[in-house]
Amino acid sequence: MTKSIQPRKQRKAFFNAPLHKKRKSTSAHFSMDLALKYKRRNFPVVKGDKIEVMRGRYKGYKNEVVEVNIKQSSLVVEGATYAKTDGTRVPRYISCSNVKILKLNLSDPWRRRKIVERLSPERRVEIEREVKKEEEAKEREREEEEKEEEEEIEEEPEEKERKVKDKEKK
Repeated sequence: MTKSIQPRKQRKAFFNAPLHKKRKSTSAHFSMDLALKYKRRNFPVVKGDKIEVMRGRYKGYKNEVVEVNIKQSSLVVEGATYAKTDGTRVPRYISCSNVKILKLNLSDPWRRRKIVERLSPERRVEIEREVKKEEEAKEREREEEEKEEEEEIEEEPEEKERKVKDKEKK
């Protein structure tokens, strides 16, 4: 960040850094199997990554990242919330340094390219296959959800007709 070794100048450089440099501070360590698979130690966290909280109140909590705040260098994990005094649930921001990545979201082609650029060609092909399988599975899930929604929409007019007929009988 800066050439100075003074802590105050290091902190100032960190807090005043532009977002494209702060993004690197949103990095988190890989789990052991991911580190061996991708030959890397860490990578910036993005929405959709599956993580485990390593420190703090939610230690041991494993779930998907819902939001990443680059300015604060923190993230929101699905289900990690706290209750306000009025009873509403608010997401708890967790520092990126306190989490470990269990599964990467490789839907972004740029991110996929960055993660596999250090790997051998065989490993690249293997990872591309995995990504295609995941995308196909997600596509199937979307199609099933759309079919269910269409069925619900088709059922609604029939239910209305039944209710009208029941009222007429009474």
